[in-house]
Amino acid sequence: MSKIKKSIIFYLIYKEELMKKRTKIILTSTLTVTGLILAAGGYWAYKTFVPQETPIDKNATVRTNYYQAINKKWLEKAEIPSDQPSNGVFYELNEQVKDKMKADVKNLVSGKEESTIEGMTEFIKYYQQATDFKQREKDGLDPLKSYLKEIEDLSDLKDLAGKAVDWEKRGLALPFTLEISSNLENTNQKQVNLSSPSLMLPDKSYYEDEGAKKRMMDPLEKAFKEAFQKLGYSEKESEKIVKEALEFDGELAKYAQSNEETSEIKNLHHPKTAEDINAYSDTFKFHDIINDYLGQESGDVNVPNPKYYENFAKVVNDKNFGKLKSWMLVKQAASASSFLTDDYRLIFAEYQKSLQGTKEATSKEDAAYNLTTGTFSDVFSLYYGRKYFGEEAKQEVTQMVKDIKEVYRERMLKNEWLSEETKQKAVKKLDTMKLYIGYPEKVREVTKALKVDDKKSFFENAIALSQAKHQYDVEHFSEPVDKDEWLMPSYDINAYYSQENNSINFPAAILQNPFFDVKQEMEKNYGGIGMVIGHEITHAFDSNGANFDEEGNLNNWWTEADKKAFDKKIEAVTKQWDGIEIYGGKVNGKLTVTENVADAGGLSATLEVVKKKYPDADLKNYFENYANIWRSKASLQFNQLLLKVDVHAPSELRVNQQLKNVEAFYETYPEIKEGDAMYLAPDKRVSVW
Repeated sequence: MSKIKKSIIFYLIYKEELMKKRTKIILTSTLTVTGLILAAGGYWAYKTFVPQETPIDKNATVRTNYYQAINKKWLEKAEIPSDQPSNGVFYELNEQVKDKMKADVKNLVSGKEESTIEGMTEFIKYYQQATDFKQREKDGLDPLKSYLKEIEDLSDLKDLAGKAVDWEKRGLALPFTLEISSNLENTNQKQVNLSSPSLMLPDKSYYEDEGAKKRMMDPLEKAFKEAFQKLGYSEKESEKIVKEALEFDGELAKYAQSNEETSEIKNLHHPKTAEDINAYSDTFKFHDIINDYLGQESGDVNVPNPKYYENFAKVVNDKNFGKLKSWMLVKQAASASSFLTDDYRLIFAEYQKSLQGTKEATSKEDAAYNLTTGTFSDVFSLYYGRKYFGEEAKQEVTQMVKDIKEVYRERMLKNEWLSEETKQKAVKKLDTMKLYIGYPEKVREVTKALKVDDKKSFFENAIALSQAKHQYDVEHFSEPVDKDEWLMPSYDINAYYSQENNSINFPAAILQNPFFDVKQEMEKNYGGIGMVIGHEITHAFDSNGANFDEEGNLNNWWTEADKKAFDKKIEAVTKQWDGIEIYGGKVNGKLTVTENVADAGGLSATLEVVKKKYPDADLKNYFENYANIWRSKASLQFNQLLLKVDVHAPSELRVNQQLKNVEAFYETYPEIKEGDAMYLAPDKRVSVW
């Protein structure tokens, strides 16, 4: 479910950075590419040896581990940057783009370069404030303290309920979250989501494993205590606040959704009436709160996690009020960490280092750059697209999309397990699918409303901008959803399919080598950007996309028999991947099934295009480039984290495990025989499309 996010200001920063990447239907995370993972049945005994970073097999061949054989030289030489959890193609390309953009920002700030793009003036002012570290040190932590004082002064739940609307508008921490998004049953209309608050740890599963919970909580608890002492609380007061906050967080965890659960979008759609949501609490009349917040009647409200609100009174009650206040204090203190002094930011960076296995924190300069480009992402998205995107690439990729869609169309019509009725609806969805390549042609209206006040501190402006965005969403609640709005900046090395818009989207920055190059062999381009295109098209027909029609609405367009046949194929993919042992953990087949289906569909469709259009093509070029785009190295901690939270399978498996299911792979490498690690018997190979 794509969301119009309330604010990054008052979310836990480390949590936000991880979770915002998985709320989109994306190819992979720009800076969080998974590391090397050995295929099931391979050569390495993970049960007895757990390396501190992804292992390298110097003796790998195409028969034992295709991924490592192709990427051997890179794997041996590549180093993980000290401030990053991983390295790989996505990171390398991102750094190239970022270097260009950072140089451009300096020129824009100094006046060496001018831009007429709307919002650029405010971008520059905000960046200047973000990088004025002397002034930020002078401002200190005082701006945050007033918010903490408001929480401290709360007398009881009734007092909090009375302030809920004002606090929601201002972004203060609350035991509930309001978000505005499209109505999944009619994606032209907006609706309010009454969402549950985020947990301290990245996934519910960490709370169910005491060992994992302790390993994650210990450094987090330390960071929280240090932060509160930095804010002027005594050691005793800090310990009490943190202890109570974590106890309350544990109560929340009982009714939270896991990443596996939230990976299925249909699980997040539960429209409720005013009577329904007002019944959740005697103190918090949620429908009344929402109507006051909007200044109008909201209609039915979506509750993504009904379990939490059905048990709301068990968690948020008079008995737990003290713990709730402590939890709110901790959330408030943590969420502000990137907007105050650098030493305060570094307190929380220590936890992030522990979580991701990085050696150093992000530099203050890069942190400021990230905050600015994140806040004004569409301003700089337009800037990057105009300056760096080539029209030749757009034309070539557009033709590739047409060719891949045509293959899909033929496959749908010739499909042997679908009825004619469902075939025609699938083809209609494919034919209706919209294509966006490059960059948005205009700055969003909400960004035009953002104004930086020179008289305010950086922290105060960050809050004001967040409020302005939120207020804009509220004021335009009754207006139709803008389905032409880009969800991803043009400078992201990424791609996505939008279920609610039935569109495939390819930002400008991904259209470069090794994904795409007009000078390289076409089969390489198809093993790169071609596979990405096929991957995103397939998302329209994976276990999530299959629930949405050609207009992007949640609507069952399948016959009962066809849906059963489809579900059986999805189950087969889930079972093949589920339980593969890596990094001391296991692949979650349900969590990763949509992406695994998309990878398989992308491979299959693009291989067919290559065979038809380029009969003399060397398919080794195709498969090698496919392996190249996924090359990566990561810390053990980060790999283990991603197993819990990422809907994508690890990079090495996206190569090795996927290729085992592809007949053309065995035709291209006839040396792979039964008994080899890269061999999978024909009766065990799975596919959907």
